[in-house]
Amino acid sequence: MGDFEVMPFSKARRNIAVLLDEAKKKHVIHAVFEVDVTKARKIISKEKSQGRDISFTAWIIKCMAELMKEEKIFNSIRHGGRKNCDI
Repeated sequence: MGDFEVMPFSKARRNIAVLLDEAKKKHVIHAVFEVDVTKARKIISKEKSQGRDISFTAWIIKCMAELMKEEKIFNSIRHGGRKNCDI
């Protein structure tokens, strides 16, 4: 296994976990949201004009990977009751 860091599970994340446990017992609620992707489309268009074939989905996945690398809380798992285990 690789290196990992164990840190306290924040109160906010404990509360979210409780809500998610309760949500399992309820009906599914879907949400709709809107995001301005104008800047993303311009970046992708610029890259395509330089001969790189980039899909919007691939670009989103790349952004998520960079986020998880920079902000470790987005790439962690729950270990026990009150600890995060960053992987």
